Formats: sequence, structure tokens, C-alpha cells
Amino acid sequence: MKKMLKRTLSLLMVLAVAFTLTGCGGKKKTLETFVNDNATLKTQIEAMSQSDENGKMVVDIKDNNVIYTYTFHETVAKEEIDQLKTYFDQASNTFSATFGAIAKQLEDETKIKGITVEVIYLNGDSTELWKGSYTAK
Repeated sequence: MKKMLKRTLSLLMVLAVAFTLTGCGGKKKTLETFVNDNATLKTQIEAMSQSDENGKMVVDIKDNNVIYTYTFHETVAKEEIDQLKTYFDQASNTFSATFGAIAKQLEDETKIKGITVEVIYLNGDSTELWKGSYTAK
């Protein structure tokens, strides 16, 4: 969890630097277009996709969505899935403040409205364990 938060904050800093360097002059229709038009920014975001001892995190930008997908290397046993979902549901309150603030800052910096941050956890067999969606706060 803490690693994802650090990576999220890193993404925010990368985007903030890119906004400063490129300016907000030309309005882009989507966050995805904005990122795709900046090769350095796109490369930095792609570099944030990493593996650790428990799984792999991939960061994608689709339309106006920043999507963090974390896939566990191993499949969580059925009897543990409900506990894991409960944990994520409880952590969602903390996530809401953090990811909502990130969505707001991205909207403010890009002048693009409707940015959403999605956090998805996948089991080792690629089934969805939990998903949260956060908008500007």
C-alpha cells in the first residue's frame, strides 16, 4: 500500500513538472492526449510500472482516467478474499482523500475537468479483487 502511495505521489510530481515545462497554453481534450503529446512525460509514467516481491503495478492513462492496476503474483485463496476486500473497503476512506486530491490537482493543472483516479487490485489469476474510483475533491 505504501509503495503504491509513493508511486502515486511520484506520478503527481512528474505531471506537475511536465505541466510547468509545457505550460497550459494549448487546451487538450483528455488527459490521455495531454500525456501522449509529451514523450518525456509518457516515458516517465511508463517507468512507474514496476514489480515487487508481491506483485506488479501498472499505471495507465485512458481518456481522463489515471488507472493504477496492481496484480498479485500469486492467487489469493478463496477463503482470504473476503478479508482482503474488507481491508480494501476500510482503506478506501484513506484512499479517497489522497486520490481525490490528486484528481483535483490534475484538473487544476491541466484545465481538464472530469479526471478520475482508479485503483484496481487483481488476483494472481487476473480476477478483480477490488476496485475504487476517485474524483476531484
